[in-house]
Amino acid sequence: MTDTPTAHVVTRPARWLNRTVLGIGLASLFTDWSHEMATTVMPAFLATMGVAAFWVGLIEGVSDGLSSFAKMGSGYYTDRLQRRKPVAVIGYLVTALGTASFGLASAAWHKSNTGRRSGHLQP
Repeated sequence: MTDTPTAHVVTRPARWLNRTVLGIGLASLFTDWSHEMATTVMPAFLATMGVAAFWVGLIEGVSDGLSSFAKMGSGYYTDRLQRRKPVAVIGYLVTALGTASFGLASAAWHKSNTGRRSGHLQP
């Protein structure tokens, strides 16, 4: 019996908490945080503009409906992609810009057309 050295390949287990996971997690946290803060004050903001409660309900309803359809369509689309990171980055960027656009609204229909719709496009 001969003692020949064999090469042992030591592989490190893949870390699940890599830079991408940490980055997307923090982006999700801060995006959700800022979006929830903005939508919490939205009814009071609309009331200062003299908007009726009907508009608040309409904006919320349209927003939730569009959000559902956008998630359904984007889920179908991204299931066929090899790389989903660019889609996630674009989604968080659109959400951040949409939330920031709340401050630019000077009428109720501005809310329904810009910030509130894009605020739900996060993955």
